[in-house]
Amino acid sequence: MRRMLTKSSVKWVVAVFCAVALIGGTLVWHLGGGGGAGAPGGVIAEVDGEPIYLEDLQMQVDQQVMMMQMGGQEVDDEFYGALQGMVLDNMISIELLTQEARRQGVDVPSDEVDEEMDMIVEQYFEGEEEALQEALSAEGIDIEDLRDDIENQLRVDNFIDAYLAQEYEGEADEVTEEELRELYEQYDAEMEGLPGFEEMEPELRAEILEGREQQAIDRLVRELRENSDIEIYQ
Repeated sequence: MRRMLTKSSVKWVVAVFCAVALIGGTLVWHLGGGGGAGAPGGVIAEVDGEPIYLEDLQMQVDQQVMMMQMGGQEVDDEFYGALQGMVLDNMISIELLTQEARRQGVDVPSDEVDEEMDMIVEQYFEGEEEALQEALSAEGIDIEDLRDDIENQLRVDNFIDAYLAQEYEGEADEVTEEELRELYEQYDAEMEGLPGFEEMEPELRAEILEGREQQAIDRLVRELRENSDIEIYQ
């Protein structure tokens, strides 16, 4: 079986060796508590016929646990089970977005993949590609698999950018002063010693844009789920 990385686990793989943090997800599934009979070949879920392997899920969960423990956080059995559900849900969402990006014909030039690879090598491995290869080999991952995963990540990113631009008719980055002041007033009512509005404006703008984008992506994923055949195996 070719070990898939997925959009999230590209960052997770790097994080194992660099102690950087990663994403969240929506807690939906608890393994062992639902789903049908187990599918052959170690498949834990299928998204429109595309398998998600238990081995890949377990790899991502264990890497996330490792990072939490490195940060001093305890992980008990209950939390571990919840984390499995969160990660699986995220993997399903990523697969849905990846499939839709391919259906939409979103292209990724090879030089974009090269730039991302160079950034990873430079930022996390002091410019030594051999160090990256050794880190991946320790996880049983080929560097070409990483390139494929980065390409998928960029494809999804490009697809989401195009979707958001269409969703907001090219005004995805526009925030009104009314929105900014409303958010500022919420913080001002909850916090003492808040900096002035002008000083806070960049942070407020970023928070509004992030929340707006996340809501749009959540809507898109819900629509994709409604129109997809998703099987979860126990």
